[in-house]
Amino acid sequence: MTTSFAQNYSENRPGVSRGRETGLRLGGSRLHGALDVASSYDSNSLYSDQNPQSDYVLVVIPGVDWEFSRTKFNLLTGYRFTYRNNFEQDVQDDLAQQANLVASYALSRRLDMKVTEKYEDTSEPADVEIPERLGRITNNAGAEVRYHTPGDDLDLALKYANMYEKYEALLSALSFYDNKVSITSRVNISSHFRFLPKSVASATMEYGQTNFNDDQVAPVANNDSRGISFSAGLNRQFTRKIGISANAGFATLQFEGGPDATSATGSIDARFTPRSALSVTTGYKYDVQVSTFTNYFQDHHVHLDGNYRFARRWETHVRTSYDFLDYSPQNLNADGSTRADSVIQGLAGLTFELFAWMHLKTEYQLDYRDSNAVDPLTGSNSASFLKHRVNVGISVYY
Repeated sequence: MTTSFAQNYSENRPGVSRGRETGLRLGGSRLHGALDVASSYDSNSLYSDQNPQSDYVLVVIPGVDWEFSRTKFNLLTGYRFTYRNNFEQDVQDDLAQQANLVASYALSRRLDMKVTEKYEDTSEPADVEIPERLGRITNNAGAEVRYHTPGDDLDLALKYANMYEKYEALLSALSFYDNKVSITSRVNISSHFRFLPKSVASATMEYGQTNFNDDQVAPVANNDSRGISFSAGLNRQFTRKIGISANAGFATLQFEGGPDATSATGSIDARFTPRSALSVTTGYKYDVQVSTFTNYFQDHHVHLDGNYRFARRWETHVRTSYDFLDYSPQNLNADGSTRADSVIQGLAGLTFELFAWMHLKTEYQLDYRDSNAVDPLTGSNSASFLKHRVNVGISVYY
């Protein structure tokens, strides 16, 4: 759960979500400018369990988006540049950049296609498995062909995705990630069927494979893998205020070396919207995924999120999650034990809409990981840490 100050292209753009157009019109297109500036206090900038070092951080993110729209064709592309300055600690690279493209075309009334491309050179936390700041270069490319009925009661989509990822680590505790490269390819077939006014059934099948380079540092060991998964689910809106979605399936991962994984998967989410300005969601998800430093991990994920908009210009949001990560039975620790992590993340924020295109924000973030993993270089319990962050800033998107 990273800071929400950075605008991510079409996501969370001021004014757009409430139907207020922004940007400079250029014929059939629009040019948007973006700027995020945030000042933060970080209680543990080096993610240390033994000797936390606090720091103050300045983040400046300028960017630009270009939207082009025709009857059958839509294009959104954008670029972000990030300047980050830790005043006291040398954590990771201070500069980052992102480039994004999404293009869609209606081949006919029932057939659409979409292509996506996203390049990112950053040191923001990657995911729940790696909540530390870690330099990485990623390139995600995808293509999708979708068939749907005129009323969207039935759709069938075929998707392909390819991801290149390379890590660069400055912290000694994360040295086994340095120069690690992975390439993942996936093919996905999914379908949705609306059989009642407020019910949608879904089914998904996916095949994927992940290949790593040979730059490995013991005791970390990655093996090339391939896997297949299947899931089926139901999304039901019971009343105007209450909705539930659930799915169940299985996944199997086969590796060139070490243990394989075959597991049931599933999730359930509940939505409560007592009024248009207030929404609460909670849920549980169980999944098995390829790990970046062993074969796989099983993830038990619980979340609780809420949003409330009041007094027309104020909005508050809360996001909390707990993950228990159980790693594959390989000798990852010096004492022969298997790694297991408990990760707690929380975010509480308040936003004031100064204008439709300008928001003032303040946020508090909590990151906590309790792990039995040790650093093979120092023998310390380096994987555990506790971090508090307070962010104050401004987001502009016009």
